[in-house]
Amino acid sequence: LSLHDALPISPTISPIVTKYLAFVAQPGFQIRTKYNEDSSFTVSGTAYQTNQNGTMSYKGGGSTDSHRQTVNGAVSTDDEIDIGSTKYESQNGAAWTKSARSATDVASDKLLLTPTMLFVDKGIETKNGLQLHRLDVADEDAFSKALVKATNGATGGQFTYTVWVADDGIPADFKFEGWMQESVSGFSTKATIVDEVRIIATSGVTISAPI
Repeated sequence: LSLHDALPISPTISPIVTKYLAFVAQPGFQIRTKYNEDSSFTVSGTAYQTNQNGTMSYKGGGSTDSHRQTVNGAVSTDDEIDIGSTKYESQNGAAWTKSARSATDVASDKLLLTPTMLFVDKGIETKNGLQLHRLDVADEDAFSKALVKATNGATGGQFTYTVWVADDGIPADFKFEGWMQESVSGFSTKATIVDEVRIIATSGVTISAPI
């Protein structure tokens, strides 16, 4: 065994991963999406099933989120616009309110939408009727810890994170799935979460204050 053979070999980063990380790192990176999130948890012996589905846009650190939420059959709507350190919100069509945006909210957007973590290229597979490269986050534990840190009231969790991208590195879909120990109405509970986001545009996004 030669000294050369004994030396550790640095992992090779896929060109597709490099293209993807470069694309989302652009100052003008922007997306318009449709998403669906399902979660389940138990509070004081009562099981809850929740679903959120709607549209979300992101540009330059700002975002919009308009969704319909169903919790054990009860339906509500929520519209949010985040610009800089300010959050605007309208629930069930009511007047807009203005408040300070939390640091964790900013951190979660960066973690999911403009990641700097490395990914493993799993090859090409069919997703949403297209042939796309599947990229899985390389260090699931580090990603999970970062996601927990970026979630208010969370104390633990474990997640997978996958992004599907085209040959040029432009993302088409991403999904994170797992569990999180979080606070719901003052109770700590383990919630299972599946969140998938389908990207429908990477240009033409405008984000402006509603009031």
